[in-house]
Amino acid sequence: MAQVSIAATLTNTAFVDEACYLFAGHTEWASLFGGAAPNMDYATFFSGSPYLYPLLGALANSVGGLTTARYLSLVFMLGATVMLYRATVLLFGRRAAIWGSSLFALCGPVLFMSHLATFDAPAVFLLATGFWFAVRSGTNKVFMLETTAVTTLAVAFKYTSLVYAVPIVLVAAICAIPSVGWRWAAARGAVLGMLMFLAGFALLCLAGPASVTGLMTTTLARPAATNTVHQVAHRSLVYVGFILALALLGSLWFVLRRRRSASKGNGPKAPVSDGFGWKSRLLLASVLTGAALIAPLGDMRLHTLTSLEKHAGYGLLFAAPMGGWLLDKLAGTAWWRVAPAVALVGALGGYGANQAHEFFGEWLTSTTYMKQLVAATAEYPSGSHILAEDPWVERYYLGHAGNRFTWSDTYGLSFTATNGKTLSGVDAYQAAISERYFSAVFIDYNATPGLDLALDQMLATNGYQRTSVPSYDRYGRTDVEIWTLIGART
Repeated sequence: MAQVSIAATLTNTAFVDEACYLFAGHTEWASLFGGAAPNMDYATFFSGSPYLYPLLGALANSVGGLTTARYLSLVFMLGATVMLYRATVLLFGRRAAIWGSSLFALCGPVLFMSHLATFDAPAVFLLATGFWFAVRSGTNKVFMLETTAVTTLAVAFKYTSLVYAVPIVLVAAICAIPSVGWRWAAARGAVLGMLMFLAGFALLCLAGPASVTGLMTTTLARPAATNTVHQVAHRSLVYVGFILALALLGSLWFVLRRRRSASKGNGPKAPVSDGFGWKSRLLLASVLTGAALIAPLGDMRLHTLTSLEKHAGYGLLFAAPMGGWLLDKLAGTAWWRVAPAVALVGALGGYGANQAHEFFGEWLTSTTYMKQLVAATAEYPSGSHILAEDPWVERYYLGHAGNRFTWSDTYGLSFTATNGKTLSGVDAYQAAISERYFSAVFIDYNATPGLDLALDQMLATNGYQRTSVPSYDRYGRTDVEIWTLIGART
């Protein structure tokens, strides 16, 4: 309930990713029912299949707007918490599962994803389900098929999930060691990995070359950014440090403890890990705890902070059970030991809630801006050209009315001037503005601040009128500039 209560308090207008995916979903649904085909191939630049979450999210958005789409994500993340609980019950017992699922549910990245209408929530839910099936497959190899299906589907929803298929395969192999031995457990892991590869390859073949391009550009061959390793490491520590520390301590204790044949107070069945020798315990602890470092290390390699606040939560799905195991051993059942553990989890919940609210304050609240936008474009004729930094939010809020315009962004422009010369970069924007190509230009100094300042100077001297609209994020006020071409309205 705490996960629901905290997530429900997170409010802001649409984040650019939410706007993009929901808008894409609406256009895909429209094309399926005889409407115009999308004017761009979303598969080439989406970090997940455009035919899965965008369609689901758009359905929810049609029912109750952005709020309903966000509550759909909350349902998925609650499902992830439940599946994590069930997996941890099998691995470590019921008490450890309660602690572990609580740690996961109350951390900042998970709370953030719980109320964000993006690919991430369904992907995390499917990974959690795959984790559960992987543990079950240790004693029943039939569950390898279910593990393959849900994990492959998770990758289709969000390509980042691909790297988390590795710990799922390893967990399945480790959990099989007590029943079939090391050699056959390794063989099972190899078979499971091959099944996932074949299933993923088949889906990719069905999706086509555009999806291959999207997979490469957003995940496998993503270009490096300019953040320093220190910046990424520091931010990662803020996001995952609490649970990672508990998981590391839990791993050390878990590996060094004596082998147990039974576990009291955890239900009729002994946890799977009670049958592990020290080598199996070392492998399991390393895989679960190490998974929390996958996103931070990957982003350090790419020198990027983009989406780290979301992706860090994926690895916590695996590390939280080790933290839960530690709290179970520390707290036991005596109230005087349980109370400090509850206080510790409560402190994490407060820290996570504050962190999630900060995440939701990272982008500008666009309520006033959108009202001005609707008014500014209401009388523009079809085919009018509009420039915006990253126009997905504008297109989402304008809805069908925005489809009559031709949109450009500030990430790059190719423009053919009246003299027949094709220009790119700043020269293209300069020529387009000089020729009054754009009916309106929207600037918020966020994605491309350097170019935005140059655009201001171009627009001021070429017949455009400026309106400043105050908008706010957690850092304070930013004026969004709406430049309209004098005489552009019909």
